[in-house]
Formats: sequence, structure tokens, C-alpha cells
Amino acid sequence: MEKLKLTTNGMGYQSTQNVTKYADSEASYCGHCNNKIGLDVYLKYTSTQQGMVVGSKQNLPVVEYVVGQCPICGKPIIHDKKNNLTLPTVKMFDNIKFLPNDVETIYNEMRDAFSMKAYTCCVIAGRTLLAHIGVEQGAKENESFVYYVDYLVENYLSKNQSKPWVDKVRKLGNDAAHKLVIAKKEDAESSLNFISAILKIVYEFPNSI
Repeated sequence: MEKLKLTTNGMGYQSTQNVTKYADSEASYCGHCNNKIGLDVYLKYTSTQQGMVVGSKQNLPVVEYVVGQCPICGKPIIHDKKNNLTLPTVKMFDNIKFLPNDVETIYNEMRDAFSMKAYTCCVIAGRTLLAHIGVEQGAKENESFVYYVDYLVENYLSKNQSKPWVDKVRKLGNDAAHKLVIAKKEDAESSLNFISAILKIVYEFPNSI
């Protein structure tokens, strides 16, 4: 194990302390810079649980949490091994260029909600975003969710190729907003797939040429 000196800047004071860096790194993703990394591990929190070793009961150490640092951006990362969760969470789905600020904000909120398993929030945010994009691209205001989905499909997607999953997006958007329906992972995934396709066609591709 390697001893490193870390300097911490706080509220008007500085402190320098020795921190142990474990020789082994852990395969991970950084939620700050969204890169695949080998996490530099500095702290392991362990507990004990009873297990069987050669026929006899024995308390075995179990690593529950790992605290480390991204070797690329230098920011801290926590692995919650107990719940199979990494904080901050990695944004799933593509980064999309040339988005207006408000569109980019809602799209990233959807990605964050998906990463945190808040699938119903993700679907409802997608419903709002599709209506916003539709109006921005010439659709009428104050229309139904289905109207905006149909408008965007008519103008930007091949109806035959996209019909099955567009139908699913129509249904889950209405169900999440008007019924007490908890969205599933695949529902949020369908919504994000549809929205990312629309965003690329409307904003990214034309501005990339």
C-alpha cells in the first residue's frame, strides 16, 4: 500500500494528513466525468457476517463501502457494495450536442432520474420535454401528449420503423401522468431512447453538418 499526502481546504483552514492508497484499483465509472476508470481506493468500510469455513461458524469481514478518487478528474467516488450503487451515479444514454439550455437541463434530469432508479420521474419529465420540443418546432400549444408524439414522428421519424416503440412511449407517458402507475425500468428506457433520437435529429445532426 502506498502512503500519500492529501491537503484539504476547508472553511478558512488547511490540514495535511497521510492517507493510505490501496495497491489494487477497482473497475468503475466516474459519475463526475463519465469515464470508465480504475478507481483509486483510499478507504474500505467493512463489517462482519457469519459464514461457514471448513464446517465451522466464523465471522468473516465483508466490504460494504469503498471510498476512492477518480484518476482522471480527481473527484471522490463512493461504492455502496451492499446496494450495488456508485455515487455519484453515471449518466446513462448519450451526451447530445447543441441543445438549448432548458432542453439540455431536462434531458440531463431524466438521465439522472434513470441512474437513480426514479423511473416514474424520468417518464413524466420526458412527457414535459416532448411537449416543449414539439411547440418549439411549430406544434400548437396546450395539446395532448399523444398529439406532440405524433407531431414529432410525422416530422422527424419514419412512421413504419418507429411505430411499435412510439406506441409504447404514447401509452407510458399517459399512464404515468394520469393514472397511479409506477413506471418500470424498460418504460423509462423507451422514453429516453425516443427522446434522444428526437434530440439528435432536431438539434445535433443539423448543427454538426
